[in-house]
Amino acid sequence: MRLFKPRGGSGKRTPVWYVSVQIPDGRRRSIRGFTDKGMTEDLGRHVEALIARRVNREPPDAALAAWLEGLTPYLRTRLECIGIFDGQRAAAGKAIAEHLADWARHLEGKGCAPRYIAVAVAAVRHLADAAGLRLLSDIQADTVEAHLADLTSHGLADRTRNAHLASIRAFCRWAVYGGRLTADPVARVRAIREEPRRERRALSAEELLRLLRAAAKEPPRYGLSGAERALIYRLAAESGLRASELRSLTAGSFHLAGGAPTVTVEARHSKRRQRDTLPLRPDMAKALRAHLSGKAATAPALAVPSSNRTAAMIREDAEAAGLDLAGLDFHSLRHTTGTLLAASGVHPRVAQSLMRHSDINLTMSRYSHVLVEQEAEALAALPDFGAPPAEAGRATGTDGAAVSRHGDKLLVAPPLRKKADFGTISAHRGALKGPAPAPAESTEKPQEVAETGEFPPEVVGAGEGIRTLDVQLGKLTLYH
Repeated sequence: MRLFKPRGGSGKRTPVWYVSVQIPDGRRRSIRGFTDKGMTEDLGRHVEALIARRVNREPPDAALAAWLEGLTPYLRTRLECIGIFDGQRAAAGKAIAEHLADWARHLEGKGCAPRYIAVAVAAVRHLADAAGLRLLSDIQADTVEAHLADLTSHGLADRTRNAHLASIRAFCRWAVYGGRLTADPVARVRAIREEPRRERRALSAEELLRLLRAAAKEPPRYGLSGAERALIYRLAAESGLRASELRSLTAGSFHLAGGAPTVTVEARHSKRRQRDTLPLRPDMAKALRAHLSGKAATAPALAVPSSNRTAAMIREDAEAAGLDLAGLDFHSLRHTTGTLLAASGVHPRVAQSLMRHSDINLTMSRYSHVLVEQEAEALAALPDFGAPPAEAGRATGTDGAAVSRHGDKLLVAPPLRKKADFGTISAHRGALKGPAPAPAESTEKPQEVAETGEFPPEVVGAGEGIRTLDVQLGKLTLYH
């Protein structure tokens, strides 16, 4: 390293010091420093340290990385030109606002939804504005933790706080991957345990019918007639489409001709980023043909309100229908789809396909609810323990065997194999069914059970006596 002051055109030396260094290819290059010799000498030491690490193919250490991120535009450009500093790393000295613009373009290129991009960028910008951050090197774990704690103190929910952290993490990981940061500054910042969120509920078939009928009679709201709102609710409940997916549909998204009508959600609007084609019921296709008549293929099919208004819209119609509003919003219609599919005895894998879930546990646990009617029917199947001893009751268990009393013993009739009658509710047809016909009586001889509740060996022995029915797939299962 050599410091010098070059001569100007008049022959006089300039007031600015320069530093001459040898770059990895053996040539010497000069870099303009400062009027202060000490500052220029410090610049030369950092440049030599950077050259040494580049020769050894080592990344800059923490101190050198911090120095690089604070370089002036001239020094960043000069180091890049002489080949001792990567152009991506040179960008690390740009203001955070410039990086956010680059990140937003990166997310757009990935096909992320505009709303997701806006929310993610806003979370990082909020951090920069609140903490007074200017450069990427200003983002530190302690700063982020203090910002998140401030959000919590202002009443933001734990889930919102964690969402802000997720956006900040994504931004920093992108900066590291692109060489703008040498290390992730928020790697050690952890999300907090969220409080149990409000439980969203599903509608029964009867409640859904009441909602549709009430909405159709209500006056126009949110730019939609009552009939249009009822059509949106019905399509959401029958297809499981989310509000954002319904909002993205055009008249050309529907293929209603022929015997297999479908609706297609483009990949950029689907949550799982895949092009989804879903079947439609013939009666729904008929209603949609009437609604879409005269619309251009590119015209919006349904004027679904913005995400912050759909919940209010359905709650107003639900209130008019006299429904319980607890846990009810527009996404409850998607929960209704999963719940009624399960209540109709649809195979879980078929329900998973219709709901477009990658994990069947999501279909079975979160989106399949136990309806009140199902609980009442399950309790009705229990024995009447308050009946007089001479009266017959129903047996407990899953075999459906009848229990009667003979003297001091209980007689257990052989189990009857019958198809379960689950409800009087057909979610697929959206209508009520009559009860299943009563099964024929069995002629098998009852088995005796002692008052103690212990079964004789011939009942429970392998290969003999009566065996409890195996659980049959394809029948309705109550999912929690």
